[in-house]
Amino acid sequence: MAKKKQRNTVGHYSFVLGILVSFALGFYGYLITGGLKTVLTAVLVLCGVGVAIQNITGDEAKKFMFYTVTLIIAVGLGATQSVLTALGTIGIIPIGAFVASILVYLMMFLLSAAITVGFRQIYELARTK
Repeated sequence: MAKKKQRNTVGHYSFVLGILVSFALGFYGYLITGGLKTVLTAVLVLCGVGVAIQNITGDEAKKFMFYTVTLIIAVGLGATQSVLTALGTIGIIPIGAFVASILVYLMMFLLSAAITVGFRQIYELARTK
């Protein structure tokens, strides 16, 4: 029982860290240069993989993939130029640029989780047949 609780805790913290890093890179990514941005992007991808490995079991994989693909499509459509142009700016703050950046980093987080779950499900199908 304690091992299951620990797994859920690690997965939970991976999820929270992934969301926080996505927003941080989205808001402050233009200030971060060089190796730090690469490290934070790698942390973001690893958090997505961690969420997929720790939180998603075989029974939850179909629901997870459905909701993740839905979010990926919505984020992809939300990052289009027409949507971001409509957001425009408030004073000198380019709201559209911030939203686009956040959506790109959220997409990295979601894609790494979805790819991990997808590969694991394919492996399970191949192994059982």
